Parts: sequence; structure tokens; C-alpha cells
Amino acid sequence: MNVLKFLLRFYLPSTRERTPGKQPTRSELRRWCEQRAVHINGHPRHWNDSITLPVWQLIFFPHSHTHRTTYMDDHQPQHHSTPIPNRVSHDGR
Repeated sequence: MNVLKFLLRFYLPSTRERTPGKQPTRSELRRWCEQRAVHINGHPRHWNDSITLPVWQLIFFPHSHTHRTTYMDDHQPQHHSTPIPNRVSHDGR
């Protein structure tokens, strides 16, 4: 599974370019990845990179003080069959 397909499975931060509260489009997600605004398990990922499960940390806009959004699984890497974040933090809001 690639990063884009993985991201489309979750409720993601709303886009600033369209109506607030709406999911980002595929092209927005691709652009975010190309701009290194998506980090998975501590590393920036391109939209077409393959994903190694489990995913315990998903960060959007890691260098922004106002738009950073972090999804974390408190149990870190163990034997998870599906990567489901259970804690969300919206820094600076």
C-alpha cells in the first residue's frame, strides 16, 4: 500500500484551500507529501512511497506552529494488525 492510499483511509486535517471541515483532495494530499508536510513514524514520506505497518505516528505540517496535527498510537510499534491512531493533537489551535 502506498502513502496516498493509506492517508485516504483516515479523517484528515481539513484543507485551508476549500470549505473548512472538508477532506483534502487527492491532489492536495499529493502536494502535501511532495512538500514534506506528511511524516509517518518520524520520517517524511512521498505520496507514492510504500508503507511499512504498523504506523504509530502520523504528523501533518510538522514545521508549522499553528497547523501541526499529530495522530499517535500510544502503544508504539508492537504487533498491530491495523494501524488505528487513538489520540489526536492539534498544536497551536
